[in-house]
Amino acid sequence: MSRFLTAGVCLLTVVNLNVAYSQDGETALAALTPEERTVVANCLDQIRSRQLRDGSIRMTAVGDEVWLEQYFALEACVALLASGQRSDVDRVRRYLHWYAQNIEEPFGVAYNYEVRSGRRVRLAFDSIDSYAGLFLLATARVHVISGDTSPAIANGASRSLYALGDVIRNKRVVAANARSPHTLSEAALTNGLPINTGSAVQHLLMDSIEAYAGLRESVELFRSVKLPQDAATAHELANGIARGMRLFEGSDGFAHVVVNGNDPQFFDGRDTKALANLYALAYLPPKYPSLWSSLNRSFQPDNVDAAECPAERWLIAATRVIPSEANSWRERVVQDARQFDRSTYLGRLAVTVIALIDGPARYPEVIERVVQ
Repeated sequence: MSRFLTAGVCLLTVVNLNVAYSQDGETALAALTPEERTVVANCLDQIRSRQLRDGSIRMTAVGDEVWLEQYFALEACVALLASGQRSDVDRVRRYLHWYAQNIEEPFGVAYNYEVRSGRRVRLAFDSIDSYAGLFLLATARVHVISGDTSPAIANGASRSLYALGDVIRNKRVVAANARSPHTLSEAALTNGLPINTGSAVQHLLMDSIEAYAGLRESVELFRSVKLPQDAATAHELANGIARGMRLFEGSDGFAHVVVNGNDPQFFDGRDTKALANLYALAYLPPKYPSLWSSLNRSFQPDNVDAAECPAERWLIAATRVIPSEANSWRERVVQDARQFDRSTYLGRLAVTVIALIDGPARYPEVIERVVQ
């Protein structure tokens, strides 16, 4: 029997919590130590300085070539929204408008880009589920804070919802568009999880959690902008992902990926395995203190620009599972972040803010049943 908990939660309660978190950014910042406030302020300033005139957000602030990675830009939006500053809400709106205007079909996401000598070159996107989920999450939080969503951004939210619906319900079409050579099993078609398109058709734990987060928080957004069918769809898709997450669970940890619809793969690879399990500890019920101890024995955080498992990811998990150890991880995050500068990758800046501020920034915990 799965250890997943079934919980009935009134959506109005969830939304009220989001309002409290979103309006409490200044309080959350005030609760930080002076060193933490300095680090958070530096990270937020670095993020702000990387927004271009068209609203897009670049990965670094060095060099003439501009590199735009939407996954990390969306994480940066979540970080900015936790600052409690109205000007940051406006910055996020500008980015969301840019993203919505750059969504392309048939996949329903904005691609990554490089700008070389003034010419924009389209690159591949990383994943439909994460991009669409994080766009919905940021859009929903802007709406909670400000009470309004522009028609262009609302349209982008609907298109992101449809993209998630495709990777969950219309998987054969998505796989065909991606020219995947793999045949989808019946289990893959019906397990409620989004597929990640690439060289293989598979389900990723981290992407599924991010898709869930966006779907869950967007239900009230769609209700507020008078799109009740979209609200019902987001609600249904979120519940489906929550039910499917049990497929990642093993006897001594969580799989990074599920293939063939129901076959979890437990890699021995260092960063991939650690990151998947840190996500599980941060967002999946119930809490697993024994898994936390096992990860601490087997892995260490890395501290490079493209780090998969930096200290800030460990802090997000520790805050939820082992609060008694969170302070030592906060000190480690501050120590690492003192080295951040204009060349530091956008994702590290964003996740550091999310980890230290926590409450207003944290993604919602996955629950198996949300009652309308």
